[in-house]
Amino acid sequence: MGGCFFNVNIIYLYLCIFKNKCEKRNYIVDSCCEKTDFKIFLALFIIATIIIDLFPSYQSPYFRYYGSDPSHDVLNLGTPISSMIIDIDHSPYLFLSPESYVIMPLQLIIILGLVFWLQLLPKIS
Repeated sequence: MGGCFFNVNIIYLYLCIFKNKCEKRNYIVDSCCEKTDFKIFLALFIIATIIIDLFPSYQSPYFRYYGSDPSHDVLNLGTPISSMIIDIDHSPYLFLSPESYVIMPLQLIIILGLVFWLQLLPKIS
């Protein structure tokens, strides 16, 4: 969970640097610039979410599942918490962690909310 907050802080830092560059070049920061900033934030958030959910590591299983063997290495997907495991020796080959049933829908809701907010941004300004 700590990695998610770290990625969001990096994204916020990037947006602050980008906005300072806009102001130093005497650009007028208006709704168009805010929409560009928001698109960058949305893209970086989606990339961070994909990395958090799908970053692979080949080691013993992070969580227990039917037929799991701690001495058998599997492909754990996700960082810092493994959200999925791919084990080619046991069917159905893809196993979801209990946390993924909460984390992934939350991430989807946040992304859909950001996309919806992006559509409303020109109308609000």
